[in-house]
Amino acid sequence: MEYLEAIILGVVQGLTEFLPVSSSGHLVISSAVIERFTGVPHDPEQNLVMIVALHLGTLGSIFVYFFRDILQLRTHPKTVLGIVVATLPLLAVALVPIDGKGETLKDLFELTNTPLRAGYGLLVTTVLLILGHSLMRERDELRAVDIRQAGIVGLFQTIALAAGVSRSGSTIVGGLVTGMRRETATTFSFLIAIPAILGAAVLKAKDAYEQPELQISYLPILLGMAIAFVTGLVALKILVGMISRQKLHWFAWYCGALAVLTIGWQLLVPR
Repeated sequence: MEYLEAIILGVVQGLTEFLPVSSSGHLVISSAVIERFTGVPHDPEQNLVMIVALHLGTLGSIFVYFFRDILQLRTHPKTVLGIVVATLPLLAVALVPIDGKGETLKDLFELTNTPLRAGYGLLVTTVLLILGHSLMRERDELRAVDIRQAGIVGLFQTIALAAGVSRSGSTIVGGLVTGMRRETATTFSFLIAIPAILGAAVLKAKDAYEQPELQISYLPILLGMAIAFVTGLVALKILVGMISRQKLHWFAWYCGALAVLTIGWQLLVPR
């Protein structure tokens, strides 16, 4: 069962982390579906070590797919600065306490992540993807992302803390809104995903370290990481190909349909 779970989690993480369909929304909805039909509460956060491994797997796929772009950062200090600026809003939301208990806005988002809210979040993603399609016109290539653009994309990234709102979708659309051409917006979106995913892995690793009673099965964890890496590469290839053909809005149909089904289930089906 551990190996089957590792395979499923690896595929889901690799695909939904990069395709603009919201990995957090899928986790919240799938957990509620499992609990509804089995009667057993399902917490996808329970296996913290597996979650860290899955994050590292998808992080590795970014490094491989965008290897040349990452190497070119050595000669593009303005782009590096842009990555830092775009990451600052997420750091503020994830680390700055908003009350005396030390809770952050990120904690507040996670506490209110319900299937119904995930459904509404998917509607937001649907609108963003349709907006992104309307903005996908050719522009002159940018030598570097300027500070204003980076800051706006960073703000779009914080929206994705809400379940159902896609990180890749929101940041790509954020880049298009600022005037980037679609290739630049896509590349920058995944460059800023590196500190975002790494930060999430570090936070989960900290939580795992604080639970010494956790039992670790290394082979299933390594399997899940490898599958997340491979499926992440596949997802990146699919997404970049669809963006180059101006087909980003195709994902809007999926997100919209899942949003309607989820909202209808939560509002109309007796619990």
